[in-house]
Amino acid sequence: MNKEPQLGYALAARDLTTAATKSIRANNEINMFEEYFEGETAEIQQENISTQTIMIFKDPCKTKDMTRSVTKINWHPDPSEGRLAVAYAKLKFQSKDSSLMPKHSYIWNLNNPNVPEKTLDPTSPLCTITYNPKIPENIVGGAYDGSL
Repeated sequence: MNKEPQLGYALAARDLTTAATKSIRANNEINMFEEYFEGETAEIQQENISTQTIMIFKDPCKTKDMTRSVTKINWHPDPSEGRLAVAYAKLKFQSKDSSLMPKHSYIWNLNNPNVPEKTLDPTSPLCTITYNPKIPENIVGGAYDGSL
C-alpha cells in the first residue's frame, strides 16, 4: 500500500487546522461587548411607517368550496406597462380533488384593476409564473402537476 497519499492528506489537514486556528484567534481579539466609544450616543432616526391601500385585485373565479390563494406575483419587466401576472392555486399537493381545482390565472393591468386583462387557462393550476425579462410577451408558469 502506498503511504504517500496518506502523508499528503495528513499535511493538508495540518495546514487547514493551522489556518483555521489562526482565524479563530483573530476573531477572539475583538470583544464585541466592550464599549469602544464611551460617551458617544447613537443617532437613532425614527421614521413613522405607514401603509396605504391603493388597489385591490380580487380573484374573479367563483368556485364554491374551493378557496385559493395567490401563489406568485410577477411584475412586467417594463414598469411603464403597468401589468402583473398572478398565479392562483390551492397548494394542497397530492389531494384527491386536484382535478376539481380552478385552473385560471390572470394578467392584470393597473389601469383597470376591476377586470383581468387576460385569462390564462393552463392544463393545471399555476403555482408560479414569470415574465421573460428579455421577451416580455413570453410568460412561463410552473403548474400544479409539474408541467411548464
